[in-house]
Amino acid sequence: MNVKPNPYKYYLAIGVSAAIATVSLSNCGFQTAESSTNTNNVFVPNTAPSVYGIKTLQITGKDTGIASINLDGFTLDLDFKYSTHKDSYGVPGSDFIAVDITELGEINVKDANGKPYKDFTDYLDHRNINALLIGFIEKNRLVEE
Repeated sequence: MNVKPNPYKYYLAIGVSAAIATVSLSNCGFQTAESSTNTNNVFVPNTAPSVYGIKTLQITGKDTGIASINLDGFTLDLDFKYSTHKDSYGVPGSDFIAVDITELGEINVKDANGKPYKDFTDYLDHRNINALLIGFIEKNRLVEE
């Protein structure tokens, strides 16, 4: 009798053993130096993101303005310079005047009682202030011709 062996049984056995070997080897994995150290000693400060808001903004010239901004309960009084150019969203009829803040002047900080306070703003605050000013000017179309 010529009986042909069923090759699917062999393929199934080889596939199952390969899968078991792969899973067991992947669970061993490589441990880096960072993963083997104790991460419970890492200090993570409990901080909240800053809250910005415009109290007043006035365009005083063709390329200058003054603003009063609320930053976490402090008042920032500042002057700024800006430039404008025409822009669009790529759709006909979506033309608008885009604004770029070119310079922030001296920032005077006051606390909640109106007393002068040392300037504590940093680079990220300045970026966020620029974005806040640009958004307010463009939204309210303060420089439209």
